[in-house]
Amino acid sequence: MTPREAVDLAGRWPEDRTVPRRLRAVYDEARGVERQQIKSLVEVLKVASGGQADYELIDKYFAD
Repeated sequence: MTPREAVDLAGRWPEDRTVPRRLRAVYDEARGVERQQIKSLVEVLKVASGGQADYELIDKYFAD
């Protein structure tokens, strides 16, 4: 997945509940700067979240 595709994917959150899982798969394959970019997108997901269930789903894949 290209960085642009990852940004487009993040833009589908929270309607698309598969976004955290799919971003995690990209994160696991990424290295260096790309990995940091994915972590930044995770922060975007948190800001766009609509409630506790959204936060819990993100934390399921990206717990600190």
